[in-house]
Amino acid sequence: MIDLQPPIIEYAAYRPPFHDGMREENACATFQCSTCGSTVERNVLSAISSGTEWFRSLSLADQETVTRSFACTLEFVGPSAIAYPRFPNGDAAYICTAECKSCQASYLLAIQFYEKQPARYIAVLQGVAGLAPNNSFKPKPLRGSA
Repeated sequence: MIDLQPPIIEYAAYRPPFHDGMREENACATFQCSTCGSTVERNVLSAISSGTEWFRSLSLADQETVTRSFACTLEFVGPSAIAYPRFPNGDAAYICTAECKSCQASYLLAIQFYEKQPARYIAVLQGVAGLAPNNSFKPKPLRGSA
């Protein structure tokens, strides 16, 4: 079972985006590592791509634990009932992994990402939680982690 620390950043109905515009391939979420204080940075598009793959590989119980930690709910879609996390406002929640380059602390991020207008992308960091030190299930950032 996945074991998360209390969130460093919690969901807020309104939080200013860290990216608003074109060039979404350059958008990066940043936050301070709770262990060593270094800045942790994660490219949004690679985080969403690898994070979606990672999230779907979790057991349903772990998916529920993670989504509850970020004030999200799971929506089951399609004949295969694939679980999609949603924020309280109904927007898709992208659960991603990140790692501090200085101390190797592992984190989970909840990113709100959508196209507001043609070629205008909004990205909001809506949640960050560290993995508990005694965690037996340490997610590893998949390809594209930076």
